[in-house]
Amino acid sequence: MRGFAQTAELLLDHGACLEQANSDGWTPLVAAVWYGQTDVTRLLLARGASAAATAANEVPLTVIAAMHGNRGVLKLLLSHGVSTEGCGTDGMTALLMACEYGRADIVNELIARGASVHACCARGFNALQYAEAGTYSSIVMKLHEVDTIAQKVSEGRHSSLEYWA
Repeated sequence: MRGFAQTAELLLDHGACLEQANSDGWTPLVAAVWYGQTDVTRLLLARGASAAATAANEVPLTVIAAMHGNRGVLKLLLSHGVSTEGCGTDGMTALLMACEYGRADIVNELIARGASVHACCARGFNALQYAEAGTYSSIVMKLHEVDTIAQKVSEGRHSSLEYWA
């Protein structure tokens, strides 16, 4: 699938299986997410494809969308109930992946949807460490801002509503 939503729709109308994996273990939805095909992803989800699917190596689709910087696909997955905290065997969440790859728009989307800025991967690295290693200053600043607000709220000095209203 390379973004041809009409072709995908025709195939589905004629009995193509939504969950049939290829030799690499990819379902049509995994392929659509990997290649950043928002229209095909939307179609497959609308037809009942499992948004909780993972790539063959158990990497959640949100992590793949974050790695490739596809905010549209990520938003579709999240709107279908996929958690921001899902991770593969390496512990990489979508936020960690977005920080590693310098995807500021994805970082902002995930934080707005409640992703934990304190989660760590299996190697023990957190979002801030990935952003600092990549010298992504706008992401580093955003993570510090979120952490500062959370600290003030937890200390009872401010309500979160003051910051987000």
